[in-house]
Amino acid sequence: MLDPSTGNATWCNSLEPVDAERIVRLLHETRTPFIATFPGGSTVEIGGITHWNLIRVSALDISEQAAGSLADRFQNDAETQVVKVYLPYNDLWAVDFTRRVVDKAAATIVLANMIGVQLGQMAGA
Repeated sequence: MLDPSTGNATWCNSLEPVDAERIVRLLHETRTPFIATFPGGSTVEIGGITHWNLIRVSALDISEQAAGSLADRFQNDAETQVVKVYLPYNDLWAVDFTRRVVDKAAATIVLANMIGVQLGQMAGA
């Protein structure tokens, strides 16, 4: 989460560094386009990674078969959530890697605690 007034990260649950490095190195070795997001920015090149504190890694613009194979390879990883995503703008696929159990619901709970309100007081359905 970013503080909108400062742009500073206030909460982050990054991939395990060993997992982030394993994912990025595989994508780099297989010449799979990717974007790695870290607190304060992102990069599309392995040389742009100065630490393995990555929030998300996305393999981009790959065939459905390649996306399926990549997702299957990491599906049983205990710490990593893997999601295969269709990209309608170019009719290709992506695979997103994030820390397991990090989603909008988890962030909403953290935000409610940070600002001192009950979860039920957050924006309604």
